[in-house]
Amino acid sequence: MEGLDRRPGRCSVVIAGSGSPNHEQWPCRRRGRLSSRPDGSLHRSFRASRMQARRQPPTKRAGRPSQPRRWAMLNSKYRHAVVAAGLAALIAAGCSLLQSSAEVTPVDQQFMLTAASVGTAEVDMAELAEHQAGDPAVKAYGRRLAQEHTRINDELTQLAARKHVELIKAMDPANRTLYEELTHLNGKLFDREYLLAQMNMHRMGNGLYESEAQAGEDADVKAFAANNSPAGVEQLRLAQSLLGAQARVGR
Repeated sequence: MEGLDRRPGRCSVVIAGSGSPNHEQWPCRRRGRLSSRPDGSLHRSFRASRMQARRQPPTKRAGRPSQPRRWAMLNSKYRHAVVAAGLAALIAAGCSLLQSSAEVTPVDQQFMLTAASVGTAEVDMAELAEHQAGDPAVKAYGRRLAQEHTRINDELTQLAARKHVELIKAMDPANRTLYEELTHLNGKLFDREYLLAQMNMHRMGNGLYESEAQAGEDADVKAFAANNSPAGVEQLRLAQSLLGAQARVGR
């Protein structure tokens, strides 16, 4: 005879003489899920797959690398180009800020405006190095640059006041971007990237001061550039020496 399989979760018909329920004809719904096999393997495999998915860690979404990694991927040629482009843009912007009331020529004004912006960036980055550098020698280098560029900036401010040139003491966009990137670094990675940035900045800055010292028109401005050029040359030499020492230690 035929009868109903009344075991929990079974809704199929038992065929007389077969001894087993015919599950092909009567799939049942158990607790809101369909089970088409007598042992409920489909239901269990479904639950197992859900539990396995819950145990797996969430996959990371593709996106931009972290700040330290992203900055480390930038090569020195690119950073050099950024600094060079920033200085060129700063010089071009200085042309639009030339003041007719100034007592110096546009060439000298342009130098003073550019030197003020570069000097501001030097002090801010040097103070950052004092706190975030890992090597004590790099910290000392930052401390030295902060003191020397503060002195140079003060001299430039006094000179600008005598020549009736209003300085804008703010970093240009390229150096601002560089500064923001450095704020996310610490230790050895900061040391390397800061020293590379200093080498690029001083190559540009030294050329700026040497050009004014040789081709400037105002005697006082030319003297200011000539007197402070040696400081930039020495700062570049120290940056190269520190970077070389780090490379030897890292081998």
